[in-house]
Amino acid sequence: RGPVFAWSSLPKADAPGCSILGGDIKAFAEVAVAALGGEGCNTHILIVDKEADAAKQKLKVVEKQVADFNLKLEPVEKKLKGMKTMAAKFGGTLSDRMKTDLKAVLDQYMVLKGEEKILLTEKDALVGITNAVPKHVGRFMITEKVVWGASVELYGHHHDLVVEDSHKEWIWAPTGLMSMSLLPEDATKVDETTTPADGSSAPAEPHA
Repeated sequence: RGPVFAWSSLPKADAPGCSILGGDIKAFAEVAVAALGGEGCNTHILIVDKEADAAKQKLKVVEKQVADFNLKLEPVEKKLKGMKTMAAKFGGTLSDRMKTDLKAVLDQYMVLKGEEKILLTEKDALVGITNAVPKHVGRFMITEKVVWGASVELYGHHHDLVVEDSHKEWIWAPTGLMSMSLLPEDATKVDETTTPADGSSAPAEPHA
């Protein structure tokens, strides 16, 4: 697949004759292109919630940190458990050296548990952001034509574009993706079709 480009605002690709051919385009607001797609390649437009996308990327890093941290914590937990078992066996009558060693391991364990709490708190916060309802502010427009092998995805709803999708604007709707014609003669028309998350087509409901 081609490279991934990320835009935070409207890309300058809607001038007459301008086209995007191949690759993955990620944006956080609006995308407008004149021509999209081409023979022998796949062109994918992805519009996502900026905050949720950033949290998703950060979550991967934190999850790796948690996994690595568990490898660090596990041997200390085992050592502390063994020392507590030994202390119980001796009925609490430990030598000064054993008491010192036990305290050192216990202190190390408490420090690690504190670090673990910080990591897990951050992980939970990131999960909350990724699971939150996204801000559906993005839209996608094709001002001239769809060529071949192009698709668009807005906030989890995917649609494989066809030639008939030329001169259309796409927005997110609760039922899926909703399209509207950009042609002046069709300006009074309501949304034509929606594309639910499963990719099937269904009659669209007009905007409120």
